[in-house]
Amino acid sequence: MKIDHLILLVSSLSMLTQAADKLGFVFELVRHGARAPQKAQKDQFMVPEGMLTASGQRQRYLMGSLNKQRYIDIGLLDDTYNPAQIYIQSTNFFRTIQSSYAELIGIYPPSQKTKLNDGEKQSLKSGKGMPKLKIRNQGKTVDPGQDPMEGFQYIPVFNYQTPDESDDLMTGGCKLIDEADAYLFPRNDTYEPVADYIMPVLRKPIQVAYGLTDDQAWGLSYPQLYDYSDSQLAEDKEGIPRRYSYSAEEWFYMRNTQKWALSLTFPQEYKKIFATKIMRNPLMNMHNRMNEINDGDKTRDSLRYFIYSAHDLQIANILEWLHPVGHDFVDVTYGSSIFFELWYDTDCVNSLRDESCFKVKIIHNGMPLKLSTCLDANWYTRGSYDQICTYTDFRAHTTNFGYSGMPLHEKCAETFTPPSME
Repeated sequence: MKIDHLILLVSSLSMLTQAADKLGFVFELVRHGARAPQKAQKDQFMVPEGMLTASGQRQRYLMGSLNKQRYIDIGLLDDTYNPAQIYIQSTNFFRTIQSSYAELIGIYPPSQKTKLNDGEKQSLKSGKGMPKLKIRNQGKTVDPGQDPMEGFQYIPVFNYQTPDESDDLMTGGCKLIDEADAYLFPRNDTYEPVADYIMPVLRKPIQVAYGLTDDQAWGLSYPQLYDYSDSQLAEDKEGIPRRYSYSAEEWFYMRNTQKWALSLTFPQEYKKIFATKIMRNPLMNMHNRMNEINDGDKTRDSLRYFIYSAHDLQIANILEWLHPVGHDFVDVTYGSSIFFELWYDTDCVNSLRDESCFKVKIIHNGMPLKLSTCLDANWYTRGSYDQICTYTDFRAHTTNFGYSGMPLHEKCAETFTPPSME
């Protein structure tokens, strides 16, 4: 995430703060920070393939620092970490887990208040303050003044280590979607709608950049092109000199290759299933929070910040599923995010206590998103040019575009049938 992107995010969020009364709940869907390539050439990286880099960790730390200003300073969250207020779930990858902790350090940075005093250190070093376990080299367990974790707030990041139907972030949580992705992603014909105009532009640059033979270049499949694109974008993020002097058009398609590799693997009905599954728990918790506020908001010990730390796959498909008006994306950069914010009018809540007092604002990488359902209802029902969704219209939009067949767990239990065999 470049600094100009951060400035845009800050300014956009600041304007949104001024435009509403009070913030009640936030759902954040965010991609991990910069990483080493997963395939192709990765010899210039200091970390193994697919692992978070130092710059990637800094990306999510800076995002956490921004969110601290945004959500703690505005009063949504307590100054001191309250475990009842935040839930963060990551996919089971080191890069997303590490990114999660980096962001949390930005939200709740190290504080002198949590440092051990000399007596506590001595108690641990002597063994009196340690659990009743046999410890090897006990005298070296605590070195006063050299504990690198002093001052850090310990916040849990949850994840599923094995595929489970309760895991809404990974395709493994839905057998049907997982099998469809495994079948469609590596197939060259999956990308026929875009390959005819992307491949001719990038074949020669990729050949020169990666030293391919003529046969290798002409035999290049779209999934292979995606691997090279992923490698080039990872190198570019680390400031490594480009392997080729790409034109503006070539670099556009280099980035755009990623978008289609992520989204074309999910036919429309499957995209609905995947997106509905990702959104179901955040939407349920948003609704619960709305009810709490209407009931008088009697406690600070309630969930109000829900974070999914995931990948470009989830971001791309949620964006396409939402169908935002007048908003397109070229690719899903490292650290990309979508924020869903629940705002409410306090005077309205005090008098009416219903969902008409609430609105939902959606922000993708600092840019507000507009939804057709909300725009139409605002104009045709209310005669308003307002571009923000009422809570009711937002839920109508997600329902209209969401999966509405049999229960999700039953649909996900089905076996995927390849298109040619249907």
